[in-house]
Amino acid sequence: MEHLTILGAGFSGLSSAYHFSGKSTLYEKRDSFGGTASSMQWKDFVFDYGPHVSFTKDTYVKDLLAKAVDGEFFIKKALTGNYYQGHWVRHPAICNLCDLPPEVNRDALVSFIEAREANELPLKTYRDWCEQGQGKYFADHFTHLYTRKFWTVEPEKMTYQWAGERVARPGLKRVIDGSLGLQSDSGHYFTEFRYPKKGGYGAYSGFWKEAEERINLNLNHTITEIDLKKRILSFAQQPSVNFGDTLISSLPLPEFVRLVSDAPDAVKAAANQLQCTSIALVNIALQEPALLPYHWLYIYDEDIIVPRVTFYSNLSEFNAPPNCTAIQAEVPYGNSRPLPSENVVERVISDLEKCGILKKSAILHAWQVNVKYGYVIFDFQREAAVKVIHDWMKKHEVKPVGRFGLWQYLWSDQAIKSGKQLISSMIKV
Repeated sequence: MEHLTILGAGFSGLSSAYHFSGKSTLYEKRDSFGGTASSMQWKDFVFDYGPHVSFTKDTYVKDLLAKAVDGEFFIKKALTGNYYQGHWVRHPAICNLCDLPPEVNRDALVSFIEAREANELPLKTYRDWCEQGQGKYFADHFTHLYTRKFWTVEPEKMTYQWAGERVARPGLKRVIDGSLGLQSDSGHYFTEFRYPKKGGYGAYSGFWKEAEERINLNLNHTITEIDLKKRILSFAQQPSVNFGDTLISSLPLPEFVRLVSDAPDAVKAAANQLQCTSIALVNIALQEPALLPYHWLYIYDEDIIVPRVTFYSNLSEFNAPPNCTAIQAEVPYGNSRPLPSENVVERVISDLEKCGILKKSAILHAWQVNVKYGYVIFDFQREAAVKVIHDWMKKHEVKPVGRFGLWQYLWSDQAIKSGKQLISSMIKV
């Protein structure tokens, strides 16, 4: 195998090319590489395509990303907050109940203890997982609300195996300490992260340039059709090409299936079952210093459409001019909950001002960027549907990779490793 064709130049596609010892050709529809781990800019304000920080413990990935930015990165202690009905609470809230009103603190603690004492029933849904590990009161007032806002579906519609460290399920002593104000740490699954000094998180995506002589990266190439029998890729404005015996795809599975000219009906049906959240990113440039110290924060209130806010100028002072702030708010949407019909940017600004996150009078510029594929929803159809699609791809020598090719919840370091592991498995074969 002397040459590979790779679809998509996100972290996993770039990693596949980087770790392949032969020549590779990548096709990317955007005018830049990095995928959803890239960055965008307005004047001297930098924003990422959704919040990213590197908290990997993997030494190989750490070194790879460090080289990509010539060692120019910050190591910071994560400062994360939660907003709940006018109260600022350290993250995760279940580990810091003392920051909540006394009656909420009490009821959440009692419910947590009751859940610990109850006979554990077999877990079936994400709702079960939250209520068993956090107590029904906390789950009802926090986790379930956030699930509806961020994932756009009810918690009982999701499996729980994806959660892992991502959602806190602390031990009894940790919750009691947090209720009494005796906690010695936040209780979050990571406390420290790395972030590039300049260029936003997207600066890390340049790791592939070390192998640039082996990689032919083609930007602005929108694929219109994939013929798996003739092994041909067709493009909107460029000549068709033959992609050879093996094709690697980091494209979202529904998009890949849609592009294949003769995909079987069963495969199309499976692709239609896959769900994800789309994200409307609202970027806001402010002509005043940040009003809050957080790197990012979560908002639980139902009447506020934003579940998460990131302060990019707190991640790096170079993400905004001096004494200015770069903020990004996320508004998830999907099949179960479309974007509101009202002006999203205006609604977000109003909501954030109500929370004390910004002053409208300080806004220099605000705009909306929609990301169609944000996060994979782990519902009960996902596993079977993915298997149908992957089995079909395997028959045609198509190798899926990355978050949306594998249709998993991968962090950026895991996306890099998925490309590395794929190439390793192909070489062994």
